[in-house]
Amino acid sequence: MPSLHILLLDLDDVLIQQVAYHQSLKDCVAMVGRWCGIRAALTDEDISVFESLGVTSEWDSAAICAALLLERAWEDDPSRRLPDSPDAPDGRPLEAGIPDFQGHFRSVIHPGLSGPEGRAATEQRLSAARTHTEQQLKALRDLLRQAYDPMRSLTARIIQELNLGPAGFLAAYGAPAALRGSGYLATLDSPLISAQTAARLASWATEPGKRAVVFTNRPSMMPRGAGGTPEAEIGLERIGLSSLPFISMGHMDWLAAERGLEEQSLLKPSPVHVLAALQRAAGGGLVDSLEAAARLALDQVDDGGWTMLHGTHATVFEDSFRGLKSARAAQAALERIGVQITLDLRGVMTLPAKARALEEAGGTVYPDFQRAAQGVVDGVG
Repeated sequence: MPSLHILLLDLDDVLIQQVAYHQSLKDCVAMVGRWCGIRAALTDEDISVFESLGVTSEWDSAAICAALLLERAWEDDPSRRLPDSPDAPDGRPLEAGIPDFQGHFRSVIHPGLSGPEGRAATEQRLSAARTHTEQQLKALRDLLRQAYDPMRSLTARIIQELNLGPAGFLAAYGAPAALRGSGYLATLDSPLISAQTAARLASWATEPGKRAVVFTNRPSMMPRGAGGTPEAEIGLERIGLSSLPFISMGHMDWLAAERGLEEQSLLKPSPVHVLAALQRAAGGGLVDSLEAAARLALDQVDDGGWTMLHGTHATVFEDSFRGLKSARAAQAALERIGVQITLDLRGVMTLPAKARALEEAGGTVYPDFQRAAQGVVDGVG
């Protein structure tokens, strides 16, 4: 069988400008700040620092920032608590200053930690304060431990209501939204590639020996009707690449649940994410690809379906070091069973902190996808 050339494409900030997630994070932190009586505002630089350290999910960073705000509010008002609903009125303004979000992330969340590990490290740091009451400690634990459940986490609910809009939130969770307005994902995100480039990518992936697959940390619908929210699907539709196969957070979290593992644990930088994407690119079905990737990476079991990838050249386009590490870990897993693939790691980023992290992970950094794809996909650039 001829060798394959596979494109592994991240979605946010590579193919689509991630405005919605960052804006919902900023709005969430501002809302929590107002309830705490603190005029707080996140900047793009703050978010870049969070992501350069490995906390790339807004659900994680929102929970961490909310915990820091609540702790700061207690300096002036120990009884201050967060409301139960996103449409609650603002709290009484306090004299407390804005927490040093960047300073906390840099001192507590060491590079390479995952978002859940960052929340755990934050909980450990905040719980060490001897001045907190048991009620306050419980409030912090609930904020940090329930960060992915919109029905139990205030920050997750705000972000999902803002991202999906009232109709989308109701469809996904069966509960009415408290916040009004159009969903950010459908209105704020904009393509970073032209319609012509999207068409060329889709066409390129149908040529003999050429494949393309999107691997993203966006939530999505889960296999076998297990739930989820169609956030990856919305992004692919907005850039005209719905025809491409993809592996997303929804798929990986479904697999984690099947394996009795924690949510997010199989996402990049886990090799499972890229291994599943490689299987999908080679023509595997969604569930079969997920299960084969887990057997190889977690059980060290070769089911014989990986030889088709021997000799594959994979070009990776990523905005986060975690995706590059996932690709290298997948390459190592395949080498252990005698399947050789070559990697071409291409970072897409202009923000200095994230660009440095990509370079440290072995990537060559480009300012945009068009320039990163030159010499790889004819007609792009």
